[in-house]
Amino acid sequence: MHKWVLCLGALVLCGILAGCPSTTIPVGLTTAEYNWLQNHGAIKVGAFNDYPPFGFVDEDGEAIGISADVWHLISCRLNCPVEFYPVSFAEQLSGLQSGAYDSLEGIFPLASREEWADFSSVYWEINTHIYVRTEYADRTTLAALLGLKVGVVEGDSGQVLAQAAGLETVAYVSYEDVVKAAGQGAVDAMIMDELVAQYYINALGYQAALQVSGDALETGQMTMPVLEDNAMLLSIINKALADIDAWELELIHDKWIG
Repeated sequence: MHKWVLCLGALVLCGILAGCPSTTIPVGLTTAEYNWLQNHGAIKVGAFNDYPPFGFVDEDGEAIGISADVWHLISCRLNCPVEFYPVSFAEQLSGLQSGAYDSLEGIFPLASREEWADFSSVYWEINTHIYVRTEYADRTTLAALLGLKVGVVEGDSGQVLAQAAGLETVAYVSYEDVVKAAGQGAVDAMIMDELVAQYYINALGYQAALQVSGDALETGQMTMPVLEDNAMLLSIINKALADIDAWELELIHDKWIG
């Protein structure tokens, strides 16, 4: 377990010290919500370990990235510690379902997930794209990928899109593994969120082998999920998100994306 408690330290965004104030920033919690937090203790969050720039780990294995910084701001608003548990995306989903985690760093509110989860308000939007090996540059739609092997991350929205289109998919545990498979020719294409895909394409040196193809398939909406019917925590998270200012999100954007 890796534990980050923002309110015991400070968050530096673009060189600006933006730690927690000495007193709690009010977020309009009811007495029942405040008591729930006091009795519950730290909020346990399943975190990305390989989804840069939204969520990954530093050299010490600590959770960093856009999503972690947003959770740090939530921690400040609530004056409540947050504990991060960086694992694969599939493990995040199963951990939330089993009750090991109270929430996650962020997922799209897909219909298939509504059967067991409720979702906070949207805090970020992300475009999902097709990426192909350069010899398939003319394949610009999901339908055009029929007959090709398509790499996806297990449990990711890209897998949902590919399977709904009837594509032949090869599922991997990590986002990096998908990009490696496409770059090395084990799969012909992949479906992935653009900033994550571009990060790994650049980091692994596959700029000549892989390229984005066609328009965005969808614009995903990042939310913090809770188990279905956990209305108390959902309300608490939404109130904290509503209290975060636009300039704070802009600093986070500039810190990780530029």
